[in-house]
This record gives sequence, C-alpha cells and structure tokens, in this order.
Amino acid sequence: GDLATEYLLKSGHRRIACITGPTNLIDSQQRLDGYYGALKRNHISADASLIIEGKYTYESGISAVDALVRNNIKFSAIFAFNDLMAIGAMRALQKYGLKVPEDISIIGYDDIFMCGLLDVPLTTVRQPMIQMGQAAANAIIKNNMKLTAENERMIFEPELFIRKSTK
Repeated sequence: GDLATEYLLKSGHRRIACITGPTNLIDSQQRLDGYYGALKRNHISADASLIIEGKYTYESGISAVDALVRNNIKFSAIFAFNDLMAIGAMRALQKYGLKVPEDISIIGYDDIFMCGLLDVPLTTVRQPMIQMGQAAANAIIKNNMKLTAENERMIFEPELFIRKSTK
C-alpha cells in the first residue's frame, strides 16, 4: 500500500480513494497501514470518506466507485487493493464519463495477466510470487529435515509497474 500511495502522492494527488479488501484479512490490513503511513509521512490527513471496503471482486470495484460518486466524494486517484477491483473501478469511471488517467489515476495490486492488455494498461504493484513460493518451500523442507528450529522472517519487496492508468 505504501509504494502505490507514495507514487500517487509524488505524482501530485492529494485526494486518493482507497478500495480495500475485506478488513478482516491481514493482507488488506497491511495495505491499508501502508496507505495511512504514506499519507502521514507526506503530512496529509486521512479522510475516512475516501476508504471503501471491497471484496476483492470486479463487482466490488464498480460498487466502490458508485458509492464515491453517489456520496459526492472528491478524489483524483484510486488505489485498489487488487487488480480485479481496479478494473471494475475503471469500468465504473467510464460510466460516469470520467477518463483514466486524464480525470482519475488508478493503481491496482497483483499484476494479473490482463493488466497490460486493457485499453488503458493498469499501473499495479507486483509481489515477487516465485521467490515467495520458493522461500516457503525451502522453509518447509528445512523444517521437515530439522535443519533449523528457528522461524526465519523473510521480507519481500513489491515492485511498482507503471503503465498508462496513472499520470
């Protein structure tokens, strides 16, 4: 969440809507913490009206934008906590005559295969899934072979893939 929000802030956005995943999921909470952290570092106060809980589905991206527009919330960018919601949000923005990125910039999360194939390719955050899977497999193998009794903390850095959905 930190990387995406920081990029939008550096691009001049101050009213960044956030479509979260279900709030009971740890990955959604971590992304939201990153969003709040980036705002705080940049001396921008958080606005609860900009936060909409999604369900990690295409449809919840549409309904989040519907809620923002219906409630007359002003925003210049959206950070969606996964790409499906970001794509749904893009579709909903079209319905309201808002262009991406001319009117609203949008960033997703996951870099699913269709991000680069959209009419407006989606800027997104990619986690290093292959390295994460390899590390998890190695940890399981080590544990089963009793090579280590300690829990290793591994940190993987996500990467931002800048495409045409942001300006």
